Amino acid sequence: LSARAKCRLRKARSSLVLPSDMAAGTAPPRTSEQYSEGTIPALEGSVRRQVAEGSYDFGANKALLKLYQLYPGRCDDEVLGMIFAKALAQRPCADLKALLYMCPEALMEGSALAKRVAHCDGLLDEGKFSEYWKDVRDVDAVVPVSPKTRDFVVGLLADTYQSVPMAFFADILGLDVAAASALAGGLDFVDVRGDLVFLTSTPENQPRQPGVGKAVGLDALLSLFDGDYAEKKQEEEEDDLDGGKGGGGGVLPGMNERKNQVSRE
Repeated sequence: LSARAKCRLRKARSSLVLPSDMAAGTAPPRTSEQYSEGTIPALEGSVRRQVAEGSYDFGANKALLKLYQLYPGRCDDEVLGMIFAKALAQRPCADLKALLYMCPEALMEGSALAKRVAHCDGLLDEGKFSEYWKDVRDVDAVVPVSPKTRDFVVGLLADTYQSVPMAFFADILGLDVAAASALAGGLDFVDVRGDLVFLTSTPENQPRQPGVGKAVGLDALLSLFDGDYAEKKQEEEEDDLDGGKGGGGGVLPGMNERKNQVSRE
């Protein structure tokens, strides 16, 4: 990727939306039993059903993680990893960021799956897609997250490019060319023409016009720090015209030091 493309991809990745329950206004109501230790088995059963059925309940998963905080001895390391994996598949929602913030380091250290999910999330943040597709295989073996991650990555491409080579499109999605072509064929905002993949034009993927700025001179900056600078400058120039009267070629005491200081700043 070019430096410009990496910058734009990083900006798109940073545009995560609110966690699922906050965005939809579906956060579970607080009750006297919400953080009861006795609810842990039922919530763990909910997580396993989500994995088996392909469903998702962020509110229930977050409540279970809170219970694991309160009762660390009851933490099921596999279920904790499943919670994180289900959240990873929800990008661009910031569900996983919220859960990682909540999870104590001691719980993370006990779950190999949770640590792998956090590692893969970091690779996505850094735009290291080739490494991500290799390392996420361990997660996919427990919770299939790659299909939804590919939807997220295609969205990033659509926000960054108007067209890309098919080889690049396939590589960034962790697929061979045939599989990438099949995926592109099912997307209404993607058009494959030969070796190029065209993405529907949007305001986000238009060429950026370089900003035109006006340079600010050193004298103008110095005037901000010293209201008498303009007058002193004029006196200095007059001394220079008179042949350097006043000693030292008319340079006012401290003038060079001040210029050097501003230049360093």
